[in-house]
Amino acid sequence: MQSDVVSIARIYEKKYSIKVDEEFILLKLMEEVGELAEAVLTLNGKSRPEKKISKKEAKKKLAHELADVVGIVMVCGDVYGVDLEKAIKEKWLKWKKV
Repeated sequence: MQSDVVSIARIYEKKYSIKVDEEFILLKLMEEVGELAEAVLTLNGKSRPEKKISKKEAKKKLAHELADVVGIVMVCGDVYGVDLEKAIKEKWLKWKKV
């Protein structure tokens, strides 16, 4: 999945004439985390009145923002030469043995 997401990032890079480098990807991650926080506030009914939407729409927005964060993390891994699948297996999935 990481390589598929990275290929989409390369299309984005060309379309918008943006270099997806270390600085860009970290700042983009921060932007996406902010959008995720906004989606959580909206879902929990803690956003400004003009941003209120149905629970169903808010849950969908939350899902999309989570996907954006995960996608950007995958691109970040690529920018830094990290195989995230391997890293997750080493860091997280080792607990399956416990």
